[in-house]
Amino acid sequence: MAAIQKRKEKSGKVRYVVRWAPTPYKQRSKSFKRLEDARTFRREVERADLLGHTPPNPDAGRVPLSEVAERWYESKRSVKRSTLTTYRSHLDSAVLPAFGNVPVSSIRSSDVEQWLGRLLADGDSASTARAKIKVLGAVMRRAVREGLTQVDPTSDVELPALDRKPPMCLSRAQVQRLADALDEPDSTLVRL
Repeated sequence: MAAIQKRKEKSGKVRYVVRWAPTPYKQRSKSFKRLEDARTFRREVERADLLGHTPPNPDAGRVPLSEVAERWYESKRSVKRSTLTTYRSHLDSAVLPAFGNVPVSSIRSSDVEQWLGRLLADGDSASTARAKIKVLGAVMRRAVREGLTQVDPTSDVELPALDRKPPMCLSRAQVQRLADALDEPDSTLVRL
């Protein structure tokens, strides 16, 4: 359970302090200028407590994405080596240069959309850009699970459409030439 306490500073300004106990032996507090912000934070703390999640950590918003990305990457040791290599490549070439030093709680959907635009403008295909955003999304979901941010900013970003090529079909003449080039029973199967 969290509580809001109204405090008056020496300067005469009013601050609202939210106090809560994430564990029986530890008490936390966070100060706000506006009562509305304090109430919003108190609701987040109480909601997390009801759901059995870790309550928001007021210092968590300062953690840079690079730290979360490395913890996420280290947790992926059970995937294939080629997948791990792709993850590392996307982190090093795109995700970390763009967001590595940015606190995870500061990354917004608009930032991800602008980054996506730059990836496409720099020549990434739609599928490559989608793969890089999926890596960023996985890192951000890790940050949400760790209580470092409340939202994954990639969740509502519209991904670029994949370039789908229509299937190639052989003409009758091409099928006939292929069948003529094969021995039986393969030539009969091609004609079917």
